[in-house]
This record gives sequence, C-alpha cells and structure tokens, in this order.
Amino acid sequence: MKDRHNAIKARSNRINFVFIILAAVILATTLWYSRILISKIAEDERLRVQNWATTVQRQAEMVNYVRTFFAKLEVEERKYATVWSYAYERLLSSTTSPEEFDYFIKIISGNETIPFVVVDENNRIIETTDPSIDLKKNKYLRGKLMAEYSVYPPITMDAEVAEYQFYYKPSKLFLDLRRLLNDLSRSFNLEIVDNIVSVPVIITDSTRTNVINYGNVDDNLFYSNRAVQAELDKMALENPPIGIEALGSGSGKSYIFYESSTLLKNMQYFPIALFLSLLIIIIGIIFLFNLARRTEQNQVWVGMSKETAHQLGTPLSSLLAWLEYYKLKLGEPMNPSDLEEMGKDVDRIQVVTNRFSKIGSVPELKTENIVPLIYKSISYLQARSSKKVKYSIDVDVNQVILVQMNASLFEWVIENIYKNALNAIGDQAGEINITVIDSNRTVSIDIQDTGKGMAKNILNKIFEPGFTTKTRGWGVGLTLCKRIVSDYHGGKIFVKSSTPGVGTTFRIILNKEV
Repeated sequence: MKDRHNAIKARSNRINFVFIILAAVILATTLWYSRILISKIAEDERLRVQNWATTVQRQAEMVNYVRTFFAKLEVEERKYATVWSYAYERLLSSTTSPEEFDYFIKIISGNETIPFVVVDENNRIIETTDPSIDLKKNKYLRGKLMAEYSVYPPITMDAEVAEYQFYYKPSKLFLDLRRLLNDLSRSFNLEIVDNIVSVPVIITDSTRTNVINYGNVDDNLFYSNRAVQAELDKMALENPPIGIEALGSGSGKSYIFYESSTLLKNMQYFPIALFLSLLIIIIGIIFLFNLARRTEQNQVWVGMSKETAHQLGTPLSSLLAWLEYYKLKLGEPMNPSDLEEMGKDVDRIQVVTNRFSKIGSVPELKTENIVPLIYKSISYLQARSSKKVKYSIDVDVNQVILVQMNASLFEWVIENIYKNALNAIGDQAGEINITVIDSNRTVSIDIQDTGKGMAKNILNKIFEPGFTTKTRGWGVGLTLCKRIVSDYHGGKIFVKSSTPGVGTTFRIILNKEV
C-alpha cells in the first residue's frame, strides 16, 4: 500500500511537471514564432524600401528620357516651322515662278499640326493657320494671344518690301503627348512611389553624406548638415544602409538609409510583452491551482472536524440517553441488553477515533471477508434509523468473499453511502437494497435506494469537497468515500444510476488483490 501511495504522489508530481513543460513549450514556441514574424516583417520592409529606391531611380530615368524626347520633338517642330516660314517667304517674293508658287502653297496648306501666325513689323496679323483666331476681332498679335505664341522665338522672314515675323506654338499632338506623359508621371509618383513605402527614407551618393533624394522626412531637417548627418547615423544604427546602383548621373553606389516602421518598432517589444503576459498567466494559474487546492484542503479539514463531531454525536447521544434513563431508575439493576447496547456505543466511539487516525496516513490493507463487514455496518445504522425504511442484502451472511482492504475505513464508506440513502428517503417509507457481485478479480457493491434521486447536472459534482445538496450538509462524506476507495484501496466509486423521484444507485468496485 505504501508503494501505491508513493505511486500516487509520483503521478501527481509528473502531472505538475508535464504542465510546467507544456507551458514552457508553448511559451518557447510562441516566442520563436513571433521572432520569425518580426524578421519577416523587417525583411519585407527592407525590400519595400529597396523597391522604393529602385522606383525613384526608374522615375528619374523616365523623367530624363521624357525631357530628352521633348527636346528632340521641339527641334523637329522648329525644323517644320522653318520650312513653312521659308515657303511663306517665297510666296511673298516676286521672283517666285507659278510652278514654285503652287509648290509652296501645297507645303503651307499641308500643315495641319503646328499653328502659326505671320505678322508685319507692327504686329498686325497677315496670315494664320490657327482656327481659334478670328481676324476680324484679333487684328494684332498681342496680350494673351502673344503669350501663347511666345513659347518659341519667332522666325524672321525677309521679304522684298518688308520684314515679317513667323510665330508658331507647340502642336496639339505635342501638347497632348506632353500632358499624357505628365499625367503618367504624376500617377506613377503618387500611386507607386508614395505608396510603396511609408517609413522615413534618405538616399545618398557613394560618400553617404550628400543627399540625392528622400521620402517621408521633414523638409526642415535639411536646413542643417549636422541634423542630416545625425539622422543618417541614427538610421544606420537601426538598419544597415542598402547599396544600389547610383541614381542619376552619379558614379559608384548610392545608399538607402531608412527607419523601421512604427509597427515593426512596436513588434520588437511584442515578444517581451508576450513573455511577461504568459508568465503572469502561468503564475496566476499556478497560484489559482494552489489556492484551489488549499481551499479544497481547508474544506476537507473543516468538513473532517464537523464529520468527527457528527460521527461521535450518535454514540455519545445514545450514551447520554442511557445515563438519563438510569438516573430515573436509581437503585434498579441494569438490564444486560441495555449494557450491551451501551458497550456498542463505546465501541463505536473507538471505531470513529480509529478511522480518523488513519486519514492522512497510509492505512494497512489486510485480507478480509467483506460480507460480515457489510452486515455489521448496516446492522448498527439500521437499529438507529427509521423503521419505515426496509433494507435487504442479496448475499448470504455466511458467504466468504475475500478482499484486500482496511476494514475500519471501508465500513465508513458503507455507512456514509447508507446515510446518504436514508437522507434521500427522508421521513417517507422506502427501501435500501445492497447487491454484491463477485467476479474473478473484483467485487462490486451496489447500494440502491428509493429516495428522491439526483439531476444529471450534479452527478459529476457530488464527490467534490464542500458540495452538498443538503441544507445543513458539509459536503465531505462522499469526498472521504472517494479518497478511501480510490486512493487507499485502488478501487472505484461512482453513481451507477440516478433518476429524480425514483432513486439512486451507488457502485463500489474493489480489487481482490492490490
């Protein structure tokens, strides 16, 4: 039995150890995963910054390309304007032959793209291909109209009789194309560059001091070279600079300095907060577990003290009654049967004292015949309970069923369940039937009553310390029964069946060999 007790303690220690290991594994796994998550966020952020710098580089290249493209387009349009001005000059010349005249007319009339205006030395409009100019209202090139045609310098036409100026402005195709590319550039900048990164970024040349570009940084920072360098140093300390191909016309590498986002900075503290939170939770669980265990122990000990008083109350009350009885009969001889009952009460006190001395220690198990033990327990209580309750035991009193047990403690179990059955029946008439089932390795004892029964929702609670359905109960009797049967005898005790208004059946299972 001592080995079994040690095994129970070892099992309890193993459960506590497994709980601690499981909590540690959960904590370590959570911290490990959070570190991986933070690393992925940091890597994604670094990639976004690099993509931002690459995008800025591509934007710069595109701007340079567009600038070069329109410069070439302007040169081409001026070439066309020069041709048309020459054609118009030839038309004004008196030396132009009819064939040449028709040829130059075709050149001028073929211009459907570049609007031009020909004015004399007084800026009076002589000719125009701009359909928006009404010569009746706009006889001179001046004001807003002059501003429109002053984008490019005019071409001077030297006619025989006078000198004329040939003004032209960008063609509609040129303006539409430039507007389209500008819109694309703005859209590129707003939708890609501005949205690709939301952290402060500074791009420098190969010296890591001269700023080429920046984003999400206060412009006032760049009024001081010392402030810029301090910001670069702070960024470099937080994240290693990213080297990329030089932007623009620079030589060597360019470097990207950037800060971590607020999300990433907060995530850096997440593992610490998580560790502290889980640690607090684990400590809280252990504290509550210990508190619950201490509360349970307190309930058990309080219940034990009350149960002691209750157990001793029955024989003491009986003895006091005998004393009062014989006080009234002073001088009369004592009846031998009365003396025998008083002896039973004294023996009962010794039994109760013996039982409580065994609680908390490892009781000794012996091979006992369980049949007379059951009869003895029921007989004592039956003589002191209501005559309305009938009881039966289905096993013969002379039958021998040997079981490894502590007789004193097991009697307590039978008596507790029997008392519960009496309480369930109350003042009504009822029956308590005890069935003993003998098998090869175990013995089962069913104690059935015709009391009020129990609802299903309380069946799992009745063995808990402090739980009781009685108004003046202490909720310790069945707890002691479970401890005696399960812990001390290695058996089982449970409610086999219970129906409200019909009754309850408890079953006890004991091993023949422990």
